[in-house]
Amino acid sequence: MSNKNNTCEQSEHKNNAMTTLLTHYQYSKLEGALAVVRYTTYDEADRVFSVDQITYQPGEIVRLEEEMTAALDCGIECLVITDQAIEDFSLFTGRLRTMPGSPE
Repeated sequence: MSNKNNTCEQSEHKNNAMTTLLTHYQYSKLEGALAVVRYTTYDEADRVFSVDQITYQPGEIVRLEEEMTAALDCGIECLVITDQAIEDFSLFTGRLRTMPGSPE
């Protein structure tokens, strides 16, 4: 994430039924990385303002959790692709919302 000083201006991006701030995809063929995270911010008109993508290496779970927590607290949308189950990221399970049509 480009904003490393742990401060943020609250995002005006509106969470509707089609958008969630945290999305998790488990992909078993992700090799050599702990996770790939795409951070998306929106402007006042709800248009994409910026997108940053970071590849976290094995052993960087603390960094991933710190940066994602800061992003989510600032209203930045996070999309996570990892071969790990979401339960492995216990810090985020309470922030996930079941999407319609997804298995329980």
